[in-house]
Amino acid sequence: MSIWTMTAATGRPPLTIAHRGGVAAGAENSHAACVAAAAAGTDAFEVDLRLTHDRIPICRHDPDITTATDGAVPVAAMRFAVLQVAEPEIARFRDVAAIGRPIYLDVKETAARQMDLLETIHKLDVPRDWIVGVHDAATARQIARRWPDLRQVGLMLDVEAIAAFASIREGQWIRLHEPRVTQGLMETVRARGLSVMVTCGGGDRRIGDTDEQALTTLLRFQPDALIVNDVVLARRVIDRAFPSHLPDPVPANG
Repeated sequence: MSIWTMTAATGRPPLTIAHRGGVAAGAENSHAACVAAAAAGTDAFEVDLRLTHDRIPICRHDPDITTATDGAVPVAAMRFAVLQVAEPEIARFRDVAAIGRPIYLDVKETAARQMDLLETIHKLDVPRDWIVGVHDAATARQIARRWPDLRQVGLMLDVEAIAAFASIREGQWIRLHEPRVTQGLMETVRARGLSVMVTCGGGDRRIGDTDEQALTTLLRFQPDALIVNDVVLARRVIDRAFPSHLPDPVPANG
């Protein structure tokens, strides 16, 4: 069963998603951060995706990389080997996917290149419990036709756009940023049959940052997933709120 079918409606705690691989434990979108987040018990990773000039899918948020000789150069114009010299911690998507956790794919390419990137990663021999972010219903329909089993999370803000997205297929998600979360909006989204992931932070906090009080408040809205920078903190608060879901202690020997 895909992790993206395990929602709050099933009585389970919200999923913990490591924002950009879990930036509290390492460089954003890096393999090291993802490994640390997996060890801390994250349910999934969120990573930003781009395609290099030699068609290597990489985990990177920004479109350019600064080099000592050429200044800011588009990632799309550089070969992966050159990128590694300029930024040694840059990760190939293949290596992050091989860790074996489900992944929320936040594709940072243009609409024209998004499908190309998705085609490329579907050719990789890696685990594929993925969900992909989409900005509009037209893109969502195109992806649903090409990969019917690839779940999607809508990134749109307008209620009418959310309704159009929800009509495309069952089992879809919506991502909300923490400052936008209200009981009314949560009820509106859920009435459309959508699951909700919330990106923590925003306002006076860095995206993904949170604390115990903010997490406790968010849990009252019963989100289906929380996107966080600090997986250890999130797991501690969630486990305290849902003690019945903790694994049974292992008896001591002797």
